[in-house]
Amino acid sequence: MIYAKGPDDAPVGEGDEEIQFVPLEDEDHAADTWVDPSQGGVLGRVLEAAETGDEDVLAVALPALSVSVDTTGPDGDTALHLASLYGHARCVEMLLAAGASVTVRDADGGTPLHDASAGGFEPIVKTLLAAAGTDGASDAANARDGDGEAPLHMAARGGYANVVRALLSAGARPDARSDAGLYPRNYADEGSELEAMLPKVE
Repeated sequence: MIYAKGPDDAPVGEGDEEIQFVPLEDEDHAADTWVDPSQGGVLGRVLEAAETGDEDVLAVALPALSVSVDTTGPDGDTALHLASLYGHARCVEMLLAAGASVTVRDADGGTPLHDASAGGFEPIVKTLLAAAGTDGASDAANARDGDGEAPLHMAARGGYANVVRALLSAGARPDARSDAGLYPRNYADEGSELEAMLPKVE
């Protein structure tokens, strides 16, 4: 990501230029720039801190945020998506405490649980499931993205048995079929622990 901001010594919310993002594959098209909707460009700092795991910046920026913490950034991700994707467990906790939604969707229809599952971050997966609550954990574990894949597909594809186990315990359905016609078990190596955990779908 490319964020343009004010002087490094400026307090959050002061001295910031308009934060913009130019996709690397399309840098010549200024029309594709992203404009930070928050006052003082604070959202850009929150997103960057979530992506890099900078807890100190996040702690200062979150209280100053003038828009929803679930507002998406230039790549269509929220801060919770980014923290979950890059495995920053403490940032995930901070964002949840600030009101971030476990069920929020990114530009591809995925949830933070999809991202954490894809990365094999078991502690974050469990944190997100716990935040969803007893009644919401199953729904979160079975949420489908734009390709019809559930978090269980992501975890199985990566070979993350512990994450698969956590998702199954939360009520994830092993018979979830993606738009491509694949079940989580299709990603398991033959004879593997993962294959044994995921029942064959007839």
